Amino acid sequence: MDQSTFDQLVADVKARTDLVAVVGRHVELRESGNHYVGRSLKNPDTTPSLVVWPDTQKWRDYSGGGSGGGSGGGDVFAFVQYARDVPFMLALRELAADVGVPVAGTSNADLERLHERRRLEELLTAGVGYYHRHLGDERRSAIKEERGYTDATIDRVQLGSGAPGLWEYLGELGATEEERLLTGLFVQFRSGGRADFFANRLIFPYWRGGRVVYLIGRRTPASNDAEWDAAKYRKVPVRSERHPYISPLITNDYFFGEDDANTDGVVLITEGIADAIAAQQAGFKCLSPVTTTFRAQDHEKLVRLTTKAKRVVIVIVNDSEDSGAGERGALETARVRHAAGRDVRIATIPRPEGVDKIDVNDVVRTQGADVLRAVVDAAKSLPEHLLERIPAGSSGRDLIAQLEPVVAAARHAQPIERSALVSKIAERFGLGRREVKQQLEAIERRLPIEAAERAGPSALPVIVVNDRQHSELIAQAAAVLVAANHARVHAPGSEVPRADAMPLLFVRGRQVVGLRLEREQPRINPVTETEMYGCLLRVADWFTERNDKEGPSRRPATPPVDVSRDLLAFPPPGVAELDGVVSTPVFASDGALLARPGYHASERLWLRVDPRLGAVDVALEPTREQLDVARALLETELLADFPWTDPSDRTHMLAALLLPFARRLIDGCTPLHVLEAPTAGSGKGLLAKLVGIITTGEVAHARSLPGDDDEIRKALTA
Repeated sequence: MDQSTFDQLVADVKARTDLVAVVGRHVELRESGNHYVGRSLKNPDTTPSLVVWPDTQKWRDYSGGGSGGGSGGGDVFAFVQYARDVPFMLALRELAADVGVPVAGTSNADLERLHERRRLEELLTAGVGYYHRHLGDERRSAIKEERGYTDATIDRVQLGSGAPGLWEYLGELGATEEERLLTGLFVQFRSGGRADFFANRLIFPYWRGGRVVYLIGRRTPASNDAEWDAAKYRKVPVRSERHPYISPLITNDYFFGEDDANTDGVVLITEGIADAIAAQQAGFKCLSPVTTTFRAQDHEKLVRLTTKAKRVVIVIVNDSEDSGAGERGALETARVRHAAGRDVRIATIPRPEGVDKIDVNDVVRTQGADVLRAVVDAAKSLPEHLLERIPAGSSGRDLIAQLEPVVAAARHAQPIERSALVSKIAERFGLGRREVKQQLEAIERRLPIEAAERAGPSALPVIVVNDRQHSELIAQAAAVLVAANHARVHAPGSEVPRADAMPLLFVRGRQVVGLRLEREQPRINPVTETEMYGCLLRVADWFTERNDKEGPSRRPATPPVDVSRDLLAFPPPGVAELDGVVSTPVFASDGALLARPGYHASERLWLRVDPRLGAVDVALEPTREQLDVARALLETELLADFPWTDPSDRTHMLAALLLPFARRLIDGCTPLHVLEAPTAGSGKGLLAKLVGIITTGEVAHARSLPGDDDEIRKALTA
């Protein structure tokens, strides 16, 4: 797509789009003279800060202060980027899909998924609105008394009550029976009956970009829990054999408060959703996994979401009867962000005497926002927090052993931080700074050696196979497999493994495939049951557990065959999709040049640059001189000696050479290229070889066309 075509596409989408309607999906607008106003999506405001001018189709968020220092502004594309935190091309594709304008590089399947996801979010948002309107004064008063939430907080989050009648309401909005079931808001029984999934529960919605993307419901005294799910918190289910009617686009990999993470200030992380809402009411940006810790497969997303954050503060709930899971989860989350080189702190809420448990919600409700701010201000870095966990009277070998986690956390600290840590250790344990410094250096030298010794022959996750439901075992095996495979696929500088090594796993057309080197060429082959079994053996240590006279013990085991069969039949979510392998840089559907070796998720491609190609250095904005050199390379050097019958023949040959590199920029069919010549020996075979060598590094396989027209058609279209 050339620049003029692209500019025309942008203008066409903008001309067909109404900014007021787009903003209205995310913000409740009211008319004010010749413009509309609404609340900011990014910053708390006491009066509407978002202004939309319908006559100019422009908007601005003034919540950042001043006419020139707001939180954003511009046209409809800028608003979608601002509201949904997406790049320009995705904003363009979303708006183009809304108005029916085709965009190069967006397949029909992609558009269908985009439309379905958009429709699901619309129905979930409508459902939350229905639940909120049916909250009722009695339930609202109970929430205010129990949680300390204000009316403004309840209305901002749109807490709701699982009232009956949602099925009929969504039907009145035009949702089909299938669409309503796709949302997961209803349970379809095999007997033909149906029930509201969140009946009489307190509803907590997850918002992202002005839409509801997920929700959970908490049990209340009015909840008549069905025998199929009496849990304290009930989450929207995902598609399974039990719920085959739910859309595969309904997933439980969202965090509460994802929009809050996109800030250049301080982000709090709390365990529970009630704590997160209380923190937001106190004026904090807050993110929550709605459990004691983030899952291993969520770590990359956590780091990515909080990239802009100046600091992340993890708040630990102080529970006298806590098993330690909360603090272990906080430490794991802290280590993930700390390892990524980001500022992370840990805050512990002081527990008053005689109080068994205190959390963020308790602090805000009973003591006020200022006390929570003081807790956050007193948050410690990861090394400092670990240091404070060591009893002050520790000494000798015991102290050295307990300092190891502190040293491990401080290995990448700045010199000034390390110096401050030495002083704190010396002061806490009554030691000299020089002595402490020498001891820490000795520990740091020893850590890698001891880690390898502790790991022994394996440092893999452990999976126990006996006395467990197959569904639970399959879920754990899938999580371990996906995490291990993801680390290999997305590792910087990752390579295609050789034929005798474990393959990289992908999904291609709903089939699990493996990518490996065969005769120095990457090959995509279906994964066999035996290969999947071998992969499972290599990503975890498998055991059976038993209790005998000497106590509990473990014995080595192997993965159940049914597990490998199931993972092949039902590829686990999280395994990346792969359409093909290329050996030369190509353009992505959004116009970006893919030159980095490895996996490119946006195009579902693996790039293995042919080593014979040498370094690839392409300017993002080439100069006229660079363009002239490239053109001359093709026209006057590569193709100069071929006896073209007509100038158009050379043009077609250039198109044949460039098409493989630009194929993803084109949405739809592209032409075949036929090489013909008036006489033998003109060079058509050499031309065919050139196309293959330049685009793939290998000579293309050639075959003669049959003499019969029907056979020719079969050969070309097979």
